[in-house]
Amino acid sequence: MKQLLFMIAITALAAFGSVFHPIWAVLLYYFFAVFRPQFLWEWALPSGIRWSVLAVAILAFSMIANANRVFSLSRVNVMTVLMVVFGLLVGASVIFAINPSTASWWAEIHAKIMFVALATSLVISTANHVRWIVVVVLLSVGYIAYVLNSLYFTEGRLDIYHVGYGGLDNNGAALLLATGLPLTYCFAVSRSREWWVKALRWASVPLAALIVHAVLMSYSRGAMLAGLAAVVWLMIQHRPRRQSVFAAVLLTIMVSVLAGPQIRERFVSTRDFQQDASAQTRIASWQAAWAMAWDRPIFGFGVRNSPEYIKQYGEGRIAPTVHNQYLQVAADSGVPAALVYLAVLAVALWRLRRCALRCREAAMSYEDEDAPSAVQLRDMSFIFLGVTASLLTFAVGGLFLSLELLELPWLWFAVAAAAPAVVERLVDDLQRNPPETDVDGDATEDAAMAKRLAA
Repeated sequence: MKQLLFMIAITALAAFGSVFHPIWAVLLYYFFAVFRPQFLWEWALPSGIRWSVLAVAILAFSMIANANRVFSLSRVNVMTVLMVVFGLLVGASVIFAINPSTASWWAEIHAKIMFVALATSLVISTANHVRWIVVVVLLSVGYIAYVLNSLYFTEGRLDIYHVGYGGLDNNGAALLLATGLPLTYCFAVSRSREWWVKALRWASVPLAALIVHAVLMSYSRGAMLAGLAAVVWLMIQHRPRRQSVFAAVLLTIMVSVLAGPQIRERFVSTRDFQQDASAQTRIASWQAAWAMAWDRPIFGFGVRNSPEYIKQYGEGRIAPTVHNQYLQVAADSGVPAALVYLAVLAVALWRLRRCALRCREAAMSYEDEDAPSAVQLRDMSFIFLGVTASLLTFAVGGLFLSLELLELPWLWFAVAAAAPAVVERLVDDLQRNPPETDVDGDATEDAAMAKRLAA
């Protein structure tokens, strides 16, 4: 009963807030899409309610009610164009699908995900919107990790391995959690004096430990490799370097403590892929998907039609799914769709990293690094680096898993579409209207910086 009341209260508050700005409906939708409480609290919630669809309806209403505000900020850029083109190619693959009924069912899910992502790219207009989105995702993923760890330590249940989470198998659930790990970085290195950021700073290390242990319990080598690649990239990008070294040492100790002998053996077995039956099965699936893609290169077999026909292209044992995001899209929707999808990923990663560097450069222009504006800009650079690493985790994991319908990367696509305009607006606002005093009331460098820019 408590869980149902919580869901109703969250939905009601977000619906009320969405009357004034659609960002609240966006936060509600991605809270449901990432957290998926209907799976976590299946025993307590009424069946048949599609909570994410309810959130989409609230978002659509809010977009109409705030049409003037939303469409005055309309952004047509390379990200939105690529997302629309990919959607059109997916739609075309439904028309030319071998099994249109299967393709149309999955295409409806594609359409919902892309609609919300495009709407979100219009709704995000301030740096706080980006921060709120990151907080919602981090807390959602962190709570999932907490529940999975709690079940393991109190009841001995390894649910993430045997059951997965939210309709995802162990590999998908592990990759979802791994994409949340870089978000702990966003607040662990923050220097903001806001109370809620301070609270997240103290909570970031325990959350990281919970997420790492949950990923290890999944025994998913793909998710482990993806998380490792993203963390290494993040440590290379971070400044100052001494913090990167400290974080790398801390994470190494954390993993060595949390990973038992079976987990270490599972991860190390990746190097012996030629003798690994699971790895050989995936390689056979990749080869079959490659052949399928070039048999029907323009529109593919149809969205998610590949599992029905992949065994015709493999000899002996072959996985029922492709286990490679990019080959899956190529086989299902055609080579052009796969190329566009890769372009969406690449452009999103590039734009997010550029935004992080822009914030860092703007922060360095202040002589006093503790000036409130400098701190705010530096914190935003950390947030964009964390989001970039989160998306990179998904991109690397896509080499081993087929999860093109995972909601989280589409959220980061939307953030990437809006981010450059958000960053430029933030820099301009801080230069024109800098805080006159810091939290303790002392004069800051911001006012002097504004005078120099004005001169």
